[in-house]
Amino acid sequence: MLSSDYRIYIFNATRDTIFHFYDSRGLDIVSNATGPLQALYHTYNDWILDYDRERVDHVFHRYSFGI
Repeated sequence: MLSSDYRIYIFNATRDTIFHFYDSRGLDIVSNATGPLQALYHTYNDWILDYDRERVDHVFHRYSFGI
C-alpha cells in the first residue's frame, strides 16, 4: 500500500468533472451539473457508499424526473 500526504485531483475539462482520489479505497467524482455524472451513477451505483447513498440517490432521482 502506498501512502502520501498529497491530495490528488484530476480535472476533465471535456466532461466538466473532477476526480478526487482521497485514499487507496476510493475517490469522489464531482461536477457542477448532473449530466456528466448520469452514466457513472447508473453504471456504478453499487459502488456508492452507504452513508452517501440517500443524498446521491436524491440528486439523481430529482433530476431524472425534471423536478
